[in-house]
Amino acid sequence: MNRTKRFSLLLLAAMLILSIPVLAVASHAPVLTVVAPFAPRDMKVTIEIKKNIKGEEHVIPVVLEAGRRAWEGQYRLRREAVYGITAWYGNAYDLKDAVLILESGGETKTVPIPAELLSERGSEDHIMLSWRTGRMSALPAWRAPALLLMWAALAMAVEGVVFWLYGYRSRRSWLMFFLINLVTQTAHHAIVAGLNVDVNRIKVYAISIPVLFLVEMLAFVMLVDERSRDRTIGFAVAANAASQAVLGLLMQFLPA
Repeated sequence: MNRTKRFSLLLLAAMLILSIPVLAVASHAPVLTVVAPFAPRDMKVTIEIKKNIKGEEHVIPVVLEAGRRAWEGQYRLRREAVYGITAWYGNAYDLKDAVLILESGGETKTVPIPAELLSERGSEDHIMLSWRTGRMSALPAWRAPALLLMWAALAMAVEGVVFWLYGYRSRRSWLMFFLINLVTQTAHHAIVAGLNVDVNRIKVYAISIPVLFLVEMLAFVMLVDERSRDRTIGFAVAANAASQAVLGLLMQFLPA
């Protein structure tokens, strides 16, 4: 197999790997996500939605889809889980006067959802819940950048191991490594972090992730000359494949 064909296959494999997080996204994003730090693992969250159907008041209970990401309990409401409501007009309307029922350790708490936390037309709302007090608030402003930096740092650590294994030792090479990854990894994880906000933008993400990989690979080829160009390209493919595999596994356990 000549060098051109080998490079083409490596590039195609890398693009497919980079697209896995996009293709794995659920087809229907949740309309409401409740984040409860350090919540008990046995906590069950039910939302009671109050609706006027054909002139009669109805209470529609739905158990939220529970998940665990390290220190965070995450509870999601998806439209398809709500039977009896066929049309949605926005959370501020559809979830008006809704309450959460928290059950854990034989105790039950009823907590109204504050109207100001529900958007008029947003495709998804996130709410922070203190399960001890029942207080709900918007997600803190620092959470998103902190998680973004955490994921970028993890990706850089994985790629740094590959960089070392490929024989890069000079101070300049490592300086370029950190500068290139600081830009590309921050952008990459900013893109992936927003995948479940608007499923209509998945095509944009599916295009932008491979493009970002190509930008990173070209940056390494142009700025890192300690090894041959072929070796640098091989590193870029291997490093991105390794980081995607490791981070894909960690996404099952860490908040995003």
